[in-house]
Amino acid sequence: MFHKYFSGTQKKAFLALAHKMVHADGKLADEERTMLTGMCREMNFDPCMVMKGFDLPQLLSQFDTRKSQVYLLLELIELEYADSAYSHQENELLGEILENFGFSQNQLLEMENWVFRHKELTAELDKFWK
Repeated sequence: MFHKYFSGTQKKAFLALAHKMVHADGKLADEERTMLTGMCREMNFDPCMVMKGFDLPQLLSQFDTRKSQVYLLLELIELEYADSAYSHQENELLGEILENFGFSQNQLLEMENWVFRHKELTAELDKFWK
């Protein structure tokens, strides 16, 4: 969705965060795997690339503008709901990111609603192919 606007270092940080998000609940759903693999390919990264180390504050420091922070959150929310499940562990990680960036729970709800509307509109595209 918005990862194309990330710089090279932001893309690497995003992928580390995305990997952490989809593995947070200890399960990797097929939908999450498919979405993550697609994102890796779009950014010209090996989908099997293993991210070494995970320093949340350091990764988040790469997103130094409000716009890049919103883009990151929208991407992670979309990834989080890829399997139609919202785990406690994924929610905790997202909460840490929100706190680090200074976003409120209301802003999170607004972003989640935007992602849901975006997904609905994207699904409507299928009508044009038929």
